[in-house]
This record gives sequence, structure tokens and C-alpha cells, in this order.
Amino acid sequence: LPNAVNIPVHELLSRHDELSREQEIIVLCEHGVRSASAARLLEGFGFTKVCNMLGGMSRWGAGTISGNAT
Repeated sequence: LPNAVNIPVHELLSRHDELSREQEIIVLCEHGVRSASAARLLEGFGFTKVCNMLGGMSRWGAGTISGNAT
């Protein structure tokens, strides 16, 4: 994915400052569970433009994804 930054959810505490609070951030994982946790963490760090990709990569491959602004 162009401009993608891969930060595992367990590293967000130490690496969230690598991300811009001014840009929209779309988080995704394989099924959407870890990305939902990551979205909540980012919101807790003050990010306001966070969107979790429901269904994750597995639904993306199936062509049935949708986004959910958290």
C-alpha cells in the first residue's frame, strides 16, 4: 500500500509519534480485531482522524470491505 506505515499494535505505545495527527489514518489487520484495538489506542493518544477497516485484509481480498470511523 502506498504511504503505508506498518506498526504492530503492541508497538503503538512507543511508536505513535511516528504518525501525523493531521492526516487521516486507516488501520487494518487480517480480520479487523487488532486494528479496532489500534484505532482506540490512537484515539487515546489524541488522533482524531482514525478509521478502522472493518473485516481487515481478509475482506479486502474478497472485495467486501467497508470503513468505520471510530
